[in-house]
Amino acid sequence: MKEWVGIYGDPRDPDVDPVDWIERIPFTETRRYVIKIMETLQLYRSRLAGPENALHLVQDLNRGRRVPPSETASVQPVSTTAKTP
Repeated sequence: MKEWVGIYGDPRDPDVDPVDWIERIPFTETRRYVIKIMETLQLYRSRLAGPENALHLVQDLNRGRRVPPSETASVQPVSTTAKTP
């Protein structure tokens, strides 16, 4: 796996296209399995959360990606213990 990720890139890297990464999986059965999981995830979400939440394929493909440091620097932490007057 490390060798393959070294050749084709890490899918968590923002510069690596997740669709291309999946299509480059060298094992047919594994590649088909990953594609099938992504397809059925959309169907199950639709059935469980309603049709308005059905198609989030792009978000699912990008889930788990590393956030560039420039984006994390602008995010302010939210305090869950702060009291409002």
